[in-house]
Amino acid sequence: MSWDLSNNRVAFKIVQLLTLLVILALPWLLGGQLLELQLVVFVVTLCALLSSLSQGISGLRIPLILALSLSGYVLVQWANPAFVQEWQTGLRVWSLVPVDHITWLPSSIDSDFTDASPLRFLLFFLPAVFVSLALFGYRSKGTETLVLTLISVNSALIGLVGLIQLNLESRSTLGLFQAVDEGMNLFYATFLYKNQAAAFLNLGMAASFVGFFLSARNSQSRRSNPSWIFLILAGVLLIGVVFSRSRFGFVCSLIVLFSFVPLAMKQLRQSAISKKWMAFVSAFMAIVVLGGGTYLFNTKGTKHLKTLSTEITEDFSFKQRQLAYKSELRMFAEKTIYGWGAGNFRHGFRRFQDMESEREQIRNNYMERHELNFFWQHAHNDYLEWLIELGVVGTLILFSIPGYFFWIIFKSKLWKDPVPLMLLTGLGSTMVHGLIDFPFRNPAVLVTWLALLAVIARLCEPKGTK
Repeated sequence: MSWDLSNNRVAFKIVQLLTLLVILALPWLLGGQLLELQLVVFVVTLCALLSSLSQGISGLRIPLILALSLSGYVLVQWANPAFVQEWQTGLRVWSLVPVDHITWLPSSIDSDFTDASPLRFLLFFLPAVFVSLALFGYRSKGTETLVLTLISVNSALIGLVGLIQLNLESRSTLGLFQAVDEGMNLFYATFLYKNQAAAFLNLGMAASFVGFFLSARNSQSRRSNPSWIFLILAGVLLIGVVFSRSRFGFVCSLIVLFSFVPLAMKQLRQSAISKKWMAFVSAFMAIVVLGGGTYLFNTKGTKHLKTLSTEITEDFSFKQRQLAYKSELRMFAEKTIYGWGAGNFRHGFRRFQDMESEREQIRNNYMERHELNFFWQHAHNDYLEWLIELGVVGTLILFSIPGYFFWIIFKSKLWKDPVPLMLLTGLGSTMVHGLIDFPFRNPAVLVTWLALLAVIARLCEPKGTK
């Protein structure tokens, strides 16, 4: 048998298997945050992209140039450190010591590759770009539906794992990883951080609603109608978001849910589905939102659900982030154009952190235990963190990669169709979540987000180009 990569069928199978493997496996492997896993994923996704490119490069030329430009920019930062870290004996703190560097070029903080550095940033970010380009580059009918279906089912299974762990009061992930010790008891399901878990489940919920739309469209040509399965998956995911204890994640899930209702009504009318189906949709959503919520408030999860009603302005986490944002803006102002170096926020922020104000205004057990060695690993605002690390120049290059897909989507009137519009709402919920947290710093969330963006772009392309 000849395995010629110019053969469409062989290339399709390679791209499909590799991209699906990454999309489905990352959420189960602690969100893909382990270094060893990121190395493997980088190689696998690069192979998927190369297989896709064997079909032609014309449609991928612009995003490839943008990805290479970002890589070159980050590599210049890495090769041109402006500071080295000087550790203070006996404390988990450090100071930054300036070193000679080329001042007119982008620079960084000299840091360990295994911790956070420009190289680690590329290892984390590029696989998500490779997956999106591989999905977008291969011209095959049915790939989009397959990706959406698998994301829906996969995310619902992870949501179920979270619900089971919650009822069992588990202290580990799948009985293998002691998440309590590694994640300060903030884990949910297979994610070390509950807010990132909620962001991923919201993406899965949007994909499930799209699966409902696609099934409803094809129902007249089939004897069976599997639309109800996708609604059940969406219901499981909504419940999973609630029990993740991510308050803003729950708010973002409502964005997805309330966008689905009018789109569903429009879709059902256009598809000439019977009134029974419209009644079923309304009843199902009512059961999930009202009946399911009432039942869950009477289970062991009550203590977690009550956190959703906490007055956010009185919450210590909210106050702490307000103080941190002020310090982060000062950090950004010092290196506005080129930034401090990809992945280097955690190494440089201590220089600007107002620890005295945090200790005086924030009272909680964690701060009292850690005192002087408390530091921020992330800005709790993805956009601000990108600006701090990459500067205005690097951030514009980074944003131009998804921006290219958005340009393809919005130049076509097809994005107004319920399927791409529902997916756009799901992506938008994650973007809103990124304003007060760091969902895009999780590989599984980033890969899924960019994969769905590529799927939307493919759906919105003229049919003759697919």
